[in-house]
Amino acid sequence: MSNFGNFIKAVGIGGGGVNSLEYLRGALCGGSCLAINTDAKSIEASLAEEKILIGKSITRSMGAGGDISLAERAAQDDLDAIKAAFENVKLLFITVSLGGGTGSAVAPVAAKIARDLGICVIAFCTLPFSFEGQGKTRVAENAFKKMRAICNAAIALPNDEMLAESAQANIISAFEKASLCVRAATGSISNLVSERGFINVDFNSLKNTLQTPAPAKTAFAFGSGQGANYVSKALKNFESFPALKSKFSAQKADKLLVGVRAGSDTQMAQLKETLISMASKFTNSENVSFGVIIEPSFQKRIELTAIGLEVSEELFEEPEEEEKPKEAQKKPRKIRHNKNIEQNQSEFDFVDVDLKRGFFDDTARNIYGKEDLDVPTFMRRNIKIQISKK
Repeated sequence: MSNFGNFIKAVGIGGGGVNSLEYLRGALCGGSCLAINTDAKSIEASLAEEKILIGKSITRSMGAGGDISLAERAAQDDLDAIKAAFENVKLLFITVSLGGGTGSAVAPVAAKIARDLGICVIAFCTLPFSFEGQGKTRVAENAFKKMRAICNAAIALPNDEMLAESAQANIISAFEKASLCVRAATGSISNLVSERGFINVDFNSLKNTLQTPAPAKTAFAFGSGQGANYVSKALKNFESFPALKSKFSAQKADKLLVGVRAGSDTQMAQLKETLISMASKFTNSENVSFGVIIEPSFQKRIELTAIGLEVSEELFEEPEEEEKPKEAQKKPRKIRHNKNIEQNQSEFDFVDVDLKRGFFDDTARNIYGKEDLDVPTFMRRNIKIQISKK
């Protein structure tokens, strides 16, 4: 058995990310968990093997309070500590709840450090409910855009979609559902690349699948089934996975990784049918990597995971500024006469040309073209000034 698990790490960033590590412990096939936060209480409560309290001198260990700029300064203050924690890591899972200060600011920083070290980075990003406000949603979307540009795969788990079918569920249920999906996905991928699979996907195959020449949207789905007709139940859950409806999710995949965890009682014909059905949900391409893990504890139970990338050259191109028309030659401004002016209104009477100039009898005229500039404009253009009645 390979010791590849020693090169796997899951990092939870910010309050929500650190909390989600509780679900990931034990799912990483020998990998470890790292908690990063600006809040000392969150770090102390975490059961992660490694912990980094960042920006102590900046936030005084009390969190960023939703302040993006403060969290960014905290991350910059401890870049060396984050970099040291990523040494010898080959596969990094990031879990983060975007929309707040620390998670939204620090996750892109951590992802950039990891990518610069040559680490394969898969991020699971929970997005806020729409009722949490446009401000928080905007922060989350901007942060996710950065994550998608940096990570090998950035997976959005919007709370609205995750609970779309459970109107009576609460925020805790949404968090648990997202965390359980992350646990299943990280566990499946960790086992596949650690050579524990019945059909293996080695690390190089994984990295090749998640390596694209341009930014990519990520397709992600998870499904599980247990008991009678467990395979068909899992496929149904997989095909209706809520996050697939998200605007952040790819609609097709140019590259796809498919993983199955099943018990020894699952027949080969069932596995074949399942793998083909999962792949067809996203792509007709031949660029698909399959992996199957046989779990002794799974009887009449199966878990399905797929991560795909849809390459898009134009995904992050900034919108071009509209070309400004060349400045047209200035034309004399047209004077619009008010046709509704009362005819009996009093008016200034125009005076003789010499009097129009004012009292400049001893000076030469300022002539431009055929106009005397010493005469007020409204007089030169014979504009009548209306005096409204009180």
